[in-house]
Amino acid sequence: MLSKVKRRIHDDWTLFLQNYWLERKPVYTPVDPQWHNEGLSFTFISIILIGMTLFFSPMPPDDLLRHVHAWQYDYDYRLMFDGYPYHFNAWFGFDWLAGNLYQTFGAFSIKLIQTASIALLALVVYLNLHEAHKDTRIFLLLFIIWAVGDRFLLARPTIFETLLMFLAIAASYKNLKPQWEALLHLTLGCLMASFYHLFFIYLIPLLFWRRIYLLPLLAGAVGWQWLSGGQYFQEILDIFNFGSMRIEGLNVTENRFALPGILLLGAFALLFVYRWQRIDKQWLLTAGWFSLPMQIRYVMDNLFPILIFILGRHWKIRPHPFLILFMLVMVKGTLGSSAFYFSQKPQTTDYFAQGEHILAQNLGVNFWVIHQGGNQQVKVAPAMEIGFADKAIQQATLDKKISCELLRKFDFDKYVENSAVELPTECLQLQASTADGYKIWKVIKNNVE
Repeated sequence: MLSKVKRRIHDDWTLFLQNYWLERKPVYTPVDPQWHNEGLSFTFISIILIGMTLFFSPMPPDDLLRHVHAWQYDYDYRLMFDGYPYHFNAWFGFDWLAGNLYQTFGAFSIKLIQTASIALLALVVYLNLHEAHKDTRIFLLLFIIWAVGDRFLLARPTIFETLLMFLAIAASYKNLKPQWEALLHLTLGCLMASFYHLFFIYLIPLLFWRRIYLLPLLAGAVGWQWLSGGQYFQEILDIFNFGSMRIEGLNVTENRFALPGILLLGAFALLFVYRWQRIDKQWLLTAGWFSLPMQIRYVMDNLFPILIFILGRHWKIRPHPFLILFMLVMVKGTLGSSAFYFSQKPQTTDYFAQGEHILAQNLGVNFWVIHQGGNQQVKVAPAMEIGFADKAIQQATLDKKISCELLRKFDFDKYVENSAVELPTECLQLQASTADGYKIWKVIKNNVE
């Protein structure tokens, strides 16, 4: 097996070097003799992408850092964050999988989850461009990774929901035996339903492709209703009101209004697609569904790849191998800086004591605290949703300023920041500074340590 892979890599590399010296024409069409030359293999490119992600990708800055530690809190986010209002874990399936990986591989599991995200992204793009030339498929998958790969490096449950949805759509092209096809789609649907409490966002558009997804959609609703103790549907309504819980001036970047971007992508697709086929209409319905929230996150994670899928099916071009090499260089900048960062070294410094109550400067710092203090089961404010925090804490987060009164009112033991504007040193004592720019301050309570 290993020798076969090595031979395939050698053949692909030789082919690449040979093709580099073909006529210097940016793209080839079916009338060019180069159109029929053998293209690069997906396996060859995948190994390069996996290597880039393993060796160079940075530590994710947010949610994945809490998902790998949820098991240490018995999957109860009320023990991890101040103000988390729900008595069920809204990402139970994903947290269970991430937690088991963390218990097996330690902090290196974060790298593995990121690598799985990028590898799965490459696979679903390649599969969904099955009508394009092999080199075109590779070029476009590299283009997508370059453009939005940093989003997929976050490796959140929503990212994997998107990837599994695209995989399910790709599977709908295959002519499998009916029983195997049903099993495959049901497995993918149930996996999606278990990962994320808002799973229906990603399962509903799959009904445009296969009606069988109605079964995991119903099963997921029943399962979450049971897991939440009968409160699921009521709490879903509350989730959609998160925005009203935030004070004025606090905005989440990825929830930004994105109608101009949606219109631009739609116009671009219509400009280059002349004959809509049945599969184009299914993609159009899927894109329409993710346009409804009008949020930038869905533009980047869902609508942009869909646009590439539609255009890639209709553009009969093959890029010059040099363009693929160029995109590989560009992808390197997306998947990681020039720094070599292979291992996630375990934390050896105990910044926090068991069960300490910690105020983080902002979203981002709070996830770092959870990652550093998971073994000590620290409790952190603000939570993953800034609106869960008391309005006084939200205001302090917005202003980057805190007071002794605030720290003592909520009985915080530590304050962690990486860019505070003003600090009340009369009730804070610097405990530690980290190489990555975080400062841990001990709260002096009642003017006594």
